[in-house]
Amino acid sequence: MDEKVKLNVWGREFLLDVHYDCYEGESILPSQREAVNELKADISKIDQSLAKVKLYCQERDGLAKIDNDNIFEYVIPECIYVKRTSEQIPPIGLMCKYQFNQDDGLAVVFEKDKITVGSQNILL
Repeated sequence: MDEKVKLNVWGREFLLDVHYDCYEGESILPSQREAVNELKADISKIDQSLAKVKLYCQERDGLAKIDNDNIFEYVIPECIYVKRTSEQIPPIGLMCKYQFNQDDGLAVVFEKDKITVGSQNILL
């Protein structure tokens, strides 16, 4: 079961699909829903991730300084992916299209108090 959530990502509003990591016939875990609610409630996590996304793009692809205004030339948020784990609050990823890695995209993973940026493979 998928749903949509309105989220402000780096100063721009997006209506993003939320995909829960579940096999067919499995129910969404309460902890998975809680992870989405926490992300929506604490938008500062997403704001903090911008610097890490810029650094990732600069280091991975040698991009020059990226201004806040033009991050969307390279990275476009696509959906939210919520991992299924036994953790109290599972990892949640902001999955993005990335101009310089069209096959694997870019993921911003929020896990406990840690933010990790990499290809979408780091969460899938």
